[in-house]
This record gives sequence, structure tokens and C-alpha cells, in this order.
Amino acid sequence: MIDFALDDEQEQLRQAVRSLLTKRSPMSGLRHLAETGADFDRALWVELCSQMGLASLAVPEQYGGSGFGFVTQAVVLEEMGRVVYPGPYFSSAVLAAQVILAAGTEEARGRLLPGIASGDLVATVAAVEDDRRFTLACSGTTTDGVTLSGVKVAVSDARWADVFVVYAAGPHGPGLYEVAASAPGVTVAVLEPLDPSRPVATVTFDGAPVQLIAQGPDVVAGLQRGFDIAAIGLACEQAGTAATALAMATEYAKARHQFGRPIGSFQAIKHMLADVYVDNESAWSAAFYGAWAVDHAPHEVPMLAPLASAFASDALLAAAETNVQVHGGIGFTWEHDAQFPVRRAFGSRQLVGAPDGHRDRIAETLLRARAATS
Repeated sequence: MIDFALDDEQEQLRQAVRSLLTKRSPMSGLRHLAETGADFDRALWVELCSQMGLASLAVPEQYGGSGFGFVTQAVVLEEMGRVVYPGPYFSSAVLAAQVILAAGTEEARGRLLPGIASGDLVATVAAVEDDRRFTLACSGTTTDGVTLSGVKVAVSDARWADVFVVYAAGPHGPGLYEVAASAPGVTVAVLEPLDPSRPVATVTFDGAPVQLIAQGPDVVAGLQRGFDIAAIGLACEQAGTAATALAMATEYAKARHQFGRPIGSFQAIKHMLADVYVDNESAWSAAFYGAWAVDHAPHEVPMLAPLASAFASDALLAAAETNVQVHGGIGFTWEHDAQFPVRRAFGSRQLVGAPDGHRDRIAETLLRARAATS
């Protein structure tokens, strides 16, 4: 039997993170970020990582982490989702850390993970070459073991990264390579920000110097596992944003009056909000079961990752769009915060793949399993 209840330490962590982010990173602050293209709050990042240790939660102690496990990190991700936190936490402390843990050599883990765990090193993964159909690919990015050339797309938080973890075709097959963002031959082209809290970029490498993270037959499986765990983490974050969108819509439905009564008393509004609530609960359950599986049932992660991601992506989009609809005309204006869950909903769908791709993967897995038993 699985107990989804958080323990006392996790509840205390949730409250501490929620309190800090509510005060220091309200959703209204994203408007300034979008208008100016300003940097994320570095002082808050230091407080989150160095003082609270949030980037170290899922990193084992032998690599400079605190080793609390992925469920504890999922709690933090959910709270960051609630405020649409603008910073490289997902890209660095989740995606890059999990890829390095799953695929990196002991030397690479010891070299990179302590800096990621402390927040002193911001890393992100560059593994996609065609964002029209999300696939982890290395054929267009090659290295001779000394320098690397090629183009990667849909690289999250690239403008803030110190290090890129690059999937490339090396002299001995597919490999992972460390490339410093400041290295010669590295060009970061930030795209028009759909989600200003998480800028996505195209990164070009032209003879950039590299350092090996991993190579050999296990790299592909390790990279996929890292992305699977990150997809579950992103689903937890999306569940948090969906909860905020529902809360915004519900509060407005209570406060806004038409024809002498709150619009929340109208059956059409009630049904819209009820549908969102059911979707949100399903998404949260799938996401946190996936987080539990990372710690306790890793063999289930390949199936749970696309399941949780598809559920949470669709639930967030539905919640965000419903929030705008409930607010009516004001929900479409630049001055209102309803835009930010919508932006995060669309932006997050390109980080680990769109829901349709995840459903295709689930179907393929089930068909293979059925063929193997028939």
C-alpha cells in the first residue's frame, strides 16, 4: 500500500518554500521580467540553494547533496509551480542533475554534481535537434573528443547556464559532453519568450572545447532515464501551476457579480471549475506516484514518466485556459496575471515532449509487452 501523505519534514519544507516564494517571487513580478528581459533573482537563488539546500535534495550525499530523495524535491517543484518561479531550478537541479546521475561516470558526477547541488553551478541539457517532434538526438552534433560542433534546439534556461550537458556523436558512439557556456565557439540565441520565466534557446557549437561526461552503450538508456525522471518532476511542477490557476478562477468566480449574484453560482461556471478540479487531482496523483516510484519502484518509471507528463500537461493547459475564460475580458489583458499559467502551460510542453508523443510512447510500450506475451 502506498501512502501519499507527506511526513512532517516534507510538510515543513513545503510551508517554508511557499512562504518564501510568495513573498519574494510573486507571479506579478513576471511582468517585469517579460518587459525587460531581466535576469532572474540571483539573491533569491542563493537563498533557495545555499541556505535552504533545495538544489541538493535529490543528489546523493557522496556527490555533495543531502540525499532526501525525489519525493521531497517534488514537493519543492510543486511549490515553485504555484508561483511560476522564474529561475533555472528545473533545468539545473532536476534535468541536468538526473541526466548526470543516470548516465555520467563517477568522475563526472564528482566533478559536476557538487556545484549543481550548492547552486554555484547552473547546468542545462542540450539533447534535442528537432523541436517539431521531440526526440533525443545526437546525429547532427558531433565531436572528435576535443571539440564539438552542431546545433541544439529547445534548450531551457540556456541564457542562464554556466555549463551545457550535450548529447553528441563521439568517436566511440553516442556520448555526453560538458561544454562551458563561456567557451569559444558557443552561441546562445534566445527565442522570443513564450514563457518569460523559462527562456528557451537554440545553442550553436562551432569547434567548442569539450570534457567527457559519459560514453558507451549505456549512455542512451541513461539519458532517457534522466529525462524520464525530469518529466515526472516537471509534472509535479505543472500540478502546482494548475492548482494556482484553479484557485485564481475560483476566487474570481466568488467575487465577480452579475445579475445580482456571484458568477460562481451559475451552473456553467460550476461545471467548468469542477472539471478542472477533477483533472488537477488526477494529474497530481499521477505526478506524485511517479515521484514515489523514482525512489521506491524505479522499474515503473519508464511507463509512469510519459503517463504523468501527459496528464499534467493537459491538466495545466485546461486549468490555465479555464482561468482566462472565467475572468472574461480582463483575463486576456497584459495587466492580469492569468496569462502566466497559460504561458507556462505552453512553454513546459516543449521541455520533455508534448502529450501526444508521450501517449504514443505508452501505446508502443503496451504493444511490445502484449507481443512479448502472445
